[in-house]
Amino acid sequence: MTEAAGVISGRAHLVGRLLAINPTGLGGVWLRARHGAPRDRLTAPLFKELGEIRTVSGTVDDLALFGGVDMTESLLRGVPVMRKGLAEGSGPLAVQGAERLTADRASRLAACCDQRRALVLLDEGSQDEALPHRALRDRLAFMLDECAPDSLSDPVSARSTLDAAARLAECRLTDKETDALVSVAARLGLSDLRAPLLAAETLRTLKALSDTAAPEILLGCAAQLVFGHRALPQDEAATPPPPAEEPSQPDRPDDGGDADADAAFAQNMLVDAISTSLPADVLISLTSRSAVARGQGKGIARRSVLRGRPLPSRAGKVSSGSRVDLLATLSAAAPWQALRNATPGRTAVRPEDIRIRQYKERSERTIIFAVDMSGSAAFARLAEGKGAIEHLLGRAYSERDRVALVTFRDAGAELVLPPTRALTRAKRSLQGLHAGGATPLAAGMKAALDVAAQAVRAGQTPHLVIISDGRANCALDGSNDRQQARSDALLLARHVRSAGIPVTLLDSGARTSPALAELAQSLGTEVHSLKRSSASAALDGLVPTL
Repeated sequence: MTEAAGVISGRAHLVGRLLAINPTGLGGVWLRARHGAPRDRLTAPLFKELGEIRTVSGTVDDLALFGGVDMTESLLRGVPVMRKGLAEGSGPLAVQGAERLTADRASRLAACCDQRRALVLLDEGSQDEALPHRALRDRLAFMLDECAPDSLSDPVSARSTLDAAARLAECRLTDKETDALVSVAARLGLSDLRAPLLAAETLRTLKALSDTAAPEILLGCAAQLVFGHRALPQDEAATPPPPAEEPSQPDRPDDGGDADADAAFAQNMLVDAISTSLPADVLISLTSRSAVARGQGKGIARRSVLRGRPLPSRAGKVSSGSRVDLLATLSAAAPWQALRNATPGRTAVRPEDIRIRQYKERSERTIIFAVDMSGSAAFARLAEGKGAIEHLLGRAYSERDRVALVTFRDAGAELVLPPTRALTRAKRSLQGLHAGGATPLAAGMKAALDVAAQAVRAGQTPHLVIISDGRANCALDGSNDRQQARSDALLLARHVRSAGIPVTLLDSGARTSPALAELAQSLGTEVHSLKRSSASAALDGLVPTL
């Protein structure tokens, strides 16, 4: 906290200086970057400003992190022995693996943040992993991302850290500045009251740091730093309705209307600056990782004894394939050595002391495309249907998912492509598709359900994508009974829903038919229309679902 005065042009540099001046009011920073050079580029100036900082792993045990009664030492000595935790103290604390923190541990770290301690969350999560817990993210004023530019649009001329900290108590916000921050937060759809409070505290700290910069520059800087990563992408932000026209009024003396117009203009400028402070793909990436936290995205998370991210060890029996956690086993056995009359120099270990390693891994996902190639759905739109499928196949391949392709026409269904990761093979199989004939929708769903069952038996997570207009006219027995065909399709839909298989239903018709809407209700999903003019654009909106 003895950095000298000078001009600050880097975002990470400025965030570090602000946290060094006002760690209690700003909470900390969420740093999102891969381990290695991308993260070092951000942590170097940040840690230089913060000075001495303690770094801990998010997977360390609770006793080492938070402290408390050391049961092992207490039992050996016969008196309570307290142990200090790594999280105790008043200096900045950096937590590695923030995306893997459990809700309980995140809540306890949030309590540390509330007790006037700055946190640095080091997030190395990929696209298929959840974000750090919201209880922590909402308490931190700033976020640094490896994909965002580090340079500031307006460099800040700053005084030294000690001088700025001494002036902090004297700095106040005007009513106009407070109103601007609250109004901008509301326009960005930020419902959490911590956001404008943190922005106000950031602006106050910026005023203590620099008295030469224009007030509007400091206001814009505070809004970008705090609101930038919290704002929704432009297509998701709520757009307020245009104001109704008011009847013309006779000329009256100036009653402050110009001031209101100036305030609105300033707020519009702030919103525009915030919208460009982070690239759109960064905001979309955060949105899709939020979908993963809600259970969408990649395959389901499950416990494993062989591979994945490490979890705390559990008591258990040694069996084939399991791995013994030697350290945890010895720790469990240590307090009982005096009672077991163990031989000096040896540790008596009993079956109840055994601790087994466990991990969390995500299962592979298999996306099964069931495509209607009948005359009603594909005669006029075969080329567009193939393009839409290729678009989805490319998305699946980029996520390293397995893909399978089932087509149905005439009186039955065919597994054109068994589950594979070979994108070239999948695209080649599309070239030989032909349209025409009846619509055996139930047969197509049955074939897709069989492939999904095989995926489940292989330990994978299936996801079904049905592309059809829903006009079934061929029953499972091959007859052209429309009523029976409809009943068979709804019965298979209920089977798919009861199996817990997620479904994306794409309408290949010119308009959604009542039959397809009824099918979507039985599947427990929604209908997404593929417009003739922009199939790819419509599919882009389904990325969080897939």
